[in-house]
Amino acid sequence: MVSRFFPVLFLAVCLIPAFLLAQPVRSLSGAESELGALYAGYAYDAYNAGEKSDASRLANAALVFDPGNRDALAVSALLTADGGELESALRLFEKTAAAYVPDQTALIDVERLRRRMADTALRLGFPERSYLYLLPLTEGEHITPETGALFVKILSLLGKEDESVDVARELASRYPSSSLAVKVYLQVDAGYLPPFLIKPPDNPKAVRQLSAYDKDVYQLLYVRLRNQDLKHEIAGAYKERFGEDLFWYLTEGIGDVVDQQERASLIGRALTAHTPASREAIHFFRSLFTGETDRETYDAWFASFSGLLISDLNGDGYSETSERYKDGILTEYRLDQDQNGRYEYRVDFEDGRPSSIQSDTWKLTYADYPYIDQAELSDDTGTVTYMLYPYSMIHRLEYLPRLTDSLNDSKPVVHITFPVEERISARSLSEKRYVKENRETITMDRPFAGGVEYHITSPREGDVREQRRSDGTFIIRERDPDDDGIFEVKERYLDNKLIELTFDENGDGHPEYMESHGEQTVYLWDLNDDGLYDCREYIDESGRSVREVSTKLDGVFDFRLNEEVEGT
Repeated sequence: MVSRFFPVLFLAVCLIPAFLLAQPVRSLSGAESELGALYAGYAYDAYNAGEKSDASRLANAALVFDPGNRDALAVSALLTADGGELESALRLFEKTAAAYVPDQTALIDVERLRRRMADTALRLGFPERSYLYLLPLTEGEHITPETGALFVKILSLLGKEDESVDVARELASRYPSSSLAVKVYLQVDAGYLPPFLIKPPDNPKAVRQLSAYDKDVYQLLYVRLRNQDLKHEIAGAYKERFGEDLFWYLTEGIGDVVDQQERASLIGRALTAHTPASREAIHFFRSLFTGETDRETYDAWFASFSGLLISDLNGDGYSETSERYKDGILTEYRLDQDQNGRYEYRVDFEDGRPSSIQSDTWKLTYADYPYIDQAELSDDTGTVTYMLYPYSMIHRLEYLPRLTDSLNDSKPVVHITFPVEERISARSLSEKRYVKENRETITMDRPFAGGVEYHITSPREGDVREQRRSDGTFIIRERDPDDDGIFEVKERYLDNKLIELTFDENGDGHPEYMESHGEQTVYLWDLNDDGLYDCREYIDESGRSVREVSTKLDGVFDFRLNEEVEGT
């Protein structure tokens, strides 16, 4: 908290209620206008100092005295945009812009205001409105690199590619020492180079003139240039200014090392010390390699990558996605399509397979991907949880679980295959998917080591008991189809595949029938219910159906009948 705000805040607390109670609605007096301006100035100082809570209180105080104070409105708009409430922020920006008078000074200049207003509209998906907001600032000869950079982006999104190149060229020509202006041009027109680099009288002198640029321009120029001597000069100047970072190691750091093992070691050491934090950076550094072996070494390093990667596909400084990996396996994915700082979707993974996906209003949990086990719907009244009938609902994602699988893929790592809001609703779950009370019920009875036991009541199968591991795979499934309290049918599973089925009609522990699904399927019958199987059938290696019988009903198969199976 800035110390000079204390008397002002005390005055605001003491005077504002009295003012509101004592004064009728009327036009502003000079004192009220001055108080509004005073509070607006303090709000502006607090905002620039990063004291956003104080800035909000002071801006509100200014607007109590002067509801039309443009500086207080501007601070409120900036704070609202910073908080991610973009639609409200845009309305405030428009109100603020309307309050600006050309011949009056303001704390926040109109260019900064309109640029932030255009950026907010763009993040809301309104490039046409962004264009109109910014257009007055681009007319004439005073367009700045900051405004020009945003305008070039808007033009590109509107399909005005020729205009975007013209504006970028004008920026680079007017501001040749601006890193931002030159970078914008390099990004939209690969043919551009600063004039002193086209035909340099001598390389060192040309490179010295790069000192006004930031590292992004050095890197882009290094990639664009074909003059190897000049590339080396730029790399040397880069190292002197910015140190031995990842870019330097993966270009000049490897240099002319011929031994492939040593090159691989250098690549690994560079990545260990300076791991790229964005997907775009990975692709950029990969583009620096001309040899296939180096690219393979670079890709192989990411097989064990652990950490967070972000992606900013349109380069506006706001990430659309974040991906978290552990040992090269995707564990979490977040998507912010409208780039307002709030992720619309989050997908969690276990062992590289989706385990849940959620938004602000719903969450789906997978038992055995792609089958949904549970759905949660949320609104202002609370959250309702639906247990779904096992293997009754599918929701698939397109995803690449390993980072190495996606290094060459420019598309998003995870793709939501359909708009879930159109498919997941209380009505759809209640009518089609939800296991309903008095019709079908499902409960999670008792967790055991490594899993959970479920109890299901269904008119289709009667009572069902299931034991499933924590990853959703079946262990045992028992059924009581005639609802007599005896679970006659018992299924055993291995890796979610049925390996054994038994039928014990009277529940005495001696199944009258069994199927064994191993390398071959065997069917067995216990004809006298003594626990010993008296007949079995299977297909032998030659493709013949074999029936073996225990003639004494003692479990010893002493009679065999072979039959040709039709089609063999």
